[in-house]
Amino acid sequence: MSLSQNQLNRSRDLALQLTDRQRRILKAIVETYIAEAEPVGSKSLLASQNWQISSATVRKEMADLENAGFLEQPHTSAGRVPTDLGYRVYVDDLLTPYQLQAAERASLHSFLDENLRELESTLRAAAHSLSVVTGLTAMVLLPQYEASELRHLHLILIEAGRALCVMVLSSGIVKDFLLELAPTLGKEEVEALAKALEEGLAGQRLSEISAEEIASSLFLLQLEDGQAEQVVKAVMSGIQAAQNLEIYVEGEHLLLQQPEFQDPERANLTFSEFRNPGGLLTYLEPHEESLLPLVKIGQELAFAGLSDLSLIAANYSKGNNLRGQIAVIGPRRMAYSSIISKIKYLQQSLSRSRPELAKEDLDVEEEA
Repeated sequence: MSLSQNQLNRSRDLALQLTDRQRRILKAIVETYIAEAEPVGSKSLLASQNWQISSATVRKEMADLENAGFLEQPHTSAGRVPTDLGYRVYVDDLLTPYQLQAAERASLHSFLDENLRELESTLRAAAHSLSVVTGLTAMVLLPQYEASELRHLHLILIEAGRALCVMVLSSGIVKDFLLELAPTLGKEEVEALAKALEEGLAGQRLSEISAEEIASSLFLLQLEDGQAEQVVKAVMSGIQAAQNLEIYVEGEHLLLQQPEFQDPERANLTFSEFRNPGGLLTYLEPHEESLLPLVKIGQELAFAGLSDLSLIAANYSKGNNLRGQIAVIGPRRMAYSSIISKIKYLQQSLSRSRPELAKEDLDVEEEA
């Protein structure tokens, strides 16, 4: 069912008028469909619930929910499945918060604890762990570095004419790139070059470093003609590259294992849009200052090829200036409560002063 925004707004108003029984039935249908990926009928619903109501009553309520736009019937004689609106009401009003088990917290902890030395390694581990514990595709948007300050700059001579430039940024972020140099420069000259660049640029935000400032840092070195210009261009290029958006994707293949994407044509349409950098990245910009997860369901993603998917994303922050985002992508029939809890746990972990999980958190959970 494809709903316009106006239809969604009107239907959300109708959701406020649902009876307690209708809310229980809608919640049960959504959770049964999430678990089984099969249309839910009145008989199977009654068999799984401890309700003191007749099958006829359940069928009537399901028909009313369908007429109101919360359910749909894939084909005649089949049970019902949730619509985008049904999922939306479930996420906003009916979802029971999921409590992470000690084993799940420990699993996330073990993935992250091995990668504490460098933030980017930790974020790769976060994407991998989130994909593993949800069984779905996970994405981590690296922090945007333009507000990050340069702390240290090192040059490591690899061979004549080539050096590795290592920049250490705020919050321990490390960026490196190859620097082409004049082949006549030896180890001592390269070390002097690194010292001059660090003294001239350290403490400045990447977005504020200009080519003129880089050239000024090199002024006292009295480099030969063309050498200074070569270094300025290379360092400026490296700084600009450090500010580009980077995103880690883990478990992309897991979408193909979902029943919704067994049809090759449907899977091809979804994956074509999924890989379009202008598509999902639209939703992976850190949203406002909210710590609450962002949930986009089906048609709310506004791209035709993504209408079978849902996205759950949350901001994380490093210090005062760096913000990125973590997200899970999966079928609309995803375990929203569990996934939201796992994303919030990683969000809190990544947003600490060091990307680590507190041992006391695990101890408390194990005692509970």
